[in-house]
Amino acid sequence: YDGNGDYASGSIFEYCTVEYGSGIEVKTGNTFINQSTIRYNSGTGIKSTNGARHQISNNIISNNQGGDAGISISGTGYITGNTISDNVGEDGGGIEVSGSLIISGNTIENNKAARYESYDGGFRLESSSGGGIRSRSSTVQILNNIIKGNQAAQGGGIAGGGTITGNTIIGNYA
Repeated sequence: YDGNGDYASGSIFEYCTVEYGSGIEVKTGNTFINQSTIRYNSGTGIKSTNGARHQISNNIISNNQGGDAGISISGTGYITGNTISDNVGEDGGGIEVSGSLIISGNTIENNKAARYESYDGGFRLESSSGGGIRSRSSTVQILNNIIKGNQAAQGGGIAGGGTITGNTIIGNYA
């Protein structure tokens, strides 16, 4: 991103469908993901732990299972205008974040923070946190989202720190 906040370099996914694989993992550089569908993956829908700048907007991220979450991001930037639903991750079923991200205007519903048990193919909620969102940073801003119907052992809707303002948080279970 340049001084004006315009995207300058990194990975761009726009109008893409990513399904039936391992999801998207960005190991270096900035990330711009827009108007895409990321679903039915056997890992995290979108993962980047490189600490770069991210803009993830206007996507459908659903039915990803067995990874960290629907979205697992470390760094700065925005997660906005997405529908994040029916994902299962060990911590943060819908979104797991650390860094200075702004999470706004998303619908985050029916996600589970749970551990997969290979012996019976089931998911266990024990010792999981953040069914909708798991924040690992006090500088994360969670603003004006709909967070509903999510499940975890702790923090069915949201677990962790940050600024939490103007959200509709209903029907979550812990």
